[in-house]
Amino acid sequence: MATTGGGPSGAGALIRAGSTAYAMGGRARVYEGRDRLPAPKPLGRGFSIWSILKNMIGRDLTKITMPATINEPTSMTQRMAEVLENRSLLEKAAVETNSLDRLMLVACWLLAGYNSQPQRDNKPFNPLLGETYEWVAPDGTARYLCEQVSHHPPVSCFVGEGAGEQGYSFYGEVETKTKFWGKAIECILAGHMAVKLKAWGEEYRFNLGTITINDVILGRFWIDLSCDMKIRNEQTGETARLFIKPCRGVLKERGKCEGVVYDALGKEVWKISGSTMVALNATLTPAAAEERGASTDPQLVWTRTPEVPNPTEQYCMTRFALGMNDPADPIMPFLPPTDCRFRPDIRALELGEWNRATSEKLRLEEKQRSARKERKEAGIEYHPRWFKQVMFGTKEATQLATQPGAVWAWTGEYWEAREKKAWGELPDIY
Repeated sequence: MATTGGGPSGAGALIRAGSTAYAMGGRARVYEGRDRLPAPKPLGRGFSIWSILKNMIGRDLTKITMPATINEPTSMTQRMAEVLENRSLLEKAAVETNSLDRLMLVACWLLAGYNSQPQRDNKPFNPLLGETYEWVAPDGTARYLCEQVSHHPPVSCFVGEGAGEQGYSFYGEVETKTKFWGKAIECILAGHMAVKLKAWGEEYRFNLGTITINDVILGRFWIDLSCDMKIRNEQTGETARLFIKPCRGVLKERGKCEGVVYDALGKEVWKISGSTMVALNATLTPAAAEERGASTDPQLVWTRTPEVPNPTEQYCMTRFALGMNDPADPIMPFLPPTDCRFRPDIRALELGEWNRATSEKLRLEEKQRSARKERKEAGIEYHPRWFKQVMFGTKEATQLATQPGAVWAWTGEYWEAREKKAWGELPDIY
C-alpha cells in the first residue's frame, strides 16, 4: 500500500489529445521540473522583525507591509496547489472498494500535505485581489486553479481534479488570519476543504490546521504545527480525527502525528501514526482486523519524497514547490495575465534581487490600494472572475467544515476560456 509523494499511478487523462491549451500540439508537455532556484535564500532578512511588529501585538498582520525578504518566492495561491504533490493517495482512494479504507487514504493525503511546512520559515506572498494560479500535471492527469476573491478579508478559493471522470475533485475556500502575540505569529486557515471521489459519489469535508511561527523577537524563527482536523464522509457518516502534535520547542518532534478512522457507529477501525515529515503508517484495530480476517501489522501508506540538495538554500521547498513558479515551464504562454508566475516581486526574490523584490512588492500593494479607492469612488463593486459569492449575510467570509454549504462557488468557466484564450475582462494587477 505504500506510496511516495509525486506523480500519478495509472490515472486516466483529463486532457484530450490535440487540445492546444493543455496537450500542446497533441502531447503532454515535456517538463522535468527543477530542484534549484536561480539564487539561494538570503542568509539574513536585512531588517529586524521586532522593529516592525512591536506595535502590532494582537493585530492582524495581513494589513501591514513587510519587506520581501520575509517571504519565500511563492504566493499563497500557489501554496494551496501543493496538496497535489501527494495526489497518488487520492488516486488510490478513487479506486478503493472499501469506504473506510478510502477515508483512511484521504486522511493520510491530508496529513502528507504538511510534509515541508515546519521547515519553511519564510511565508508565501499575500495574494493580490484577482490574482490566479493554475497548475496542470505535465502528463495532463490533474489540474488546479486558485483565485484571490477577496482582499479584506483575504480569501482564496481553489478547485482541482484528477484521475479522469471516475477520479477525484476538490474545492476549498480559505481566509488567512494572521495574528502576532508578542513572541509568536499564529497563521490560521479559516474555512474548509471538500474532496469528492466521483466513482463513489462521496464527499469528504474537513478543516485545515494552524501554523505558529515562534521566537519572532530573537529572529530565530522556527515553525510549529498545531492541527486538530476532522474529516467526515457526508454520505456514509464515517469520520476521521487527525492530530499533528505541537513540538513545543523540541524540533526533532515536529511533524509527529496520529489519527483514528471511525465507522458510522463511532467504532475505531484504522489508527494512523508516524510523521508528516517522514512517513505515515495505518494499522487496523484488533476488532476490525478480526472482522476482516486481516493482520494488525502496521501498513506503510506514504513516505516523503527525498529533499532536494541543500534544502535550506531553497527555502526548504520540495521539488514540487520549486517547479510551481518555473518560467521554463512550457505552460507559460497559455496562462492568463493574472497568474502569479508573472508577479514581478516574486520573480525578483527568486532571482536574488532582494531590494527590487521589496520595491516591486510595495508598488503592487499601492497599485491595489489605488484600484480599490477608484472603485469605491465610482461606486463599483468588485466581482471575482472565476468564482462567485452565493451565500450572503454570514458572520465569516468562508464556511467552516462544520457548517453546510460554501460562501463561494466555482463558475466552471476557466478551462474553456483557457482553451479559447478568451479571458474576458481581467483586472490589471501587476
